[in-house]
Amino acid sequence: MTTTFQASIRYPLIWIINEADPGESEPQYNTVHRKMKKMVQFTDWLCAHYETAYHYYLKEHLHEYGLDTGEIPDFVGLRVTGTKTLNTILYRRSWSEVYVDMIIRVYVDIYTGNEFAPQRRRSVADYRVRGYYDLYEKRSSLFQYFMPYRPEDDMDRSFGKLRLDDYLVPNIDRNSLEDLAHWFLEEHYPAAFATPGHIDVKAMIWEMGLQAYKTGLSMDGSKKGALFLYGKNAKFYTENGMPVFKEVPPKTIIIDRILCHDNMCKANNTAMHECCHFGLHSLFFLFQENYIQELHEYFEPIEEEYLPLDDEDLKEISKMEWQANRLVPRILMLDDWVDEKMQELLPKYAWMNEFAMYEAIIKEIAAYFNVSKEAAKYRLRELNYSDTSGILNFINEEYIPSYKVPSGISPYQTFDI
Repeated sequence: MTTTFQASIRYPLIWIINEADPGESEPQYNTVHRKMKKMVQFTDWLCAHYETAYHYYLKEHLHEYGLDTGEIPDFVGLRVTGTKTLNTILYRRSWSEVYVDMIIRVYVDIYTGNEFAPQRRRSVADYRVRGYYDLYEKRSSLFQYFMPYRPEDDMDRSFGKLRLDDYLVPNIDRNSLEDLAHWFLEEHYPAAFATPGHIDVKAMIWEMGLQAYKTGLSMDGSKKGALFLYGKNAKFYTENGMPVFKEVPPKTIIIDRILCHDNMCKANNTAMHECCHFGLHSLFFLFQENYIQELHEYFEPIEEEYLPLDDEDLKEISKMEWQANRLVPRILMLDDWVDEKMQELLPKYAWMNEFAMYEAIIKEIAAYFNVSKEAAKYRLRELNYSDTSGILNFINEEYIPSYKVPSGISPYQTFDI
């Protein structure tokens, strides 16, 4: 086993590389079962399968792209003596495709002078090898182009090319959420801008290439929604609570029927939540599904639920839920749309006291954007219109009278009992 792949021993496969002919490389079983993970980093998996191929590609093609040898006087030739992976940079290309940029350092001997008695000097250069991997179709084109690498290239964080972490989850900070909401609609449902404030969630699902159904996801209605990227025979529940198995088509959103009957605003919110997972996190789910399939292929039988989740895995899951939860109200109520509506509503209710005014505004915002009053309330607070913490609080199955929250109160304190 080459030194390059020592780190991959805790994953399902160990790749033994035939240095003379990499095409003859073959996988060996990893017998360290107790160290196998339910979730794995895409960067580690990529290196375990392809890193040596990147190094061989550089050795074979460096003479085509080369160092800037035209400026070297009496240049005779060069020889690649070694390669080293510095970094793997990942971007979202589409819902199923990930851009893969391998940053590789090349060690080169440059020969000058007389070709019969050349002088040698050593040089080092860094290169970026760009390609992509389609996790749905399970195909790749990992050597699309090759270029010198400049560290400032890492700063490309435009929303058209979302930067991903090692697990293929987007790197999104709190300050970029408003811009990301605009990007999300422009990317997946630009028709929404023709009628600001009224997003047709069903039409958006269709535009994203998805389909949606309502059925019983749990016996007690505790599970609100689910996203299926691959077709699957899954368990659902009838209105009488009896379990039934149905075949779910690929790229399907399921919304619990109880939610659809009781509260369509929350049903729309749940559907948009699953759309966010598809638009932002499908690469994560596709890869982890492929990883589990790989486990099944080389380890039979193996039960997926018995593979452990560690603290780092749980952080990734929490990260995705945070992104979806924070993005949904921003998509349904874009900041520009809320600002425009507030310019209409503030003069309309200016004659009221502050509590009554914002209670009326929240109700009208909720109706206008087809969201819950709670979502409208927190959206206005996020956009700094007013501290709405004491307005329209629902306790013991009823709304309690509004009150003013002192300015110095902690976000974790409340007057509600």
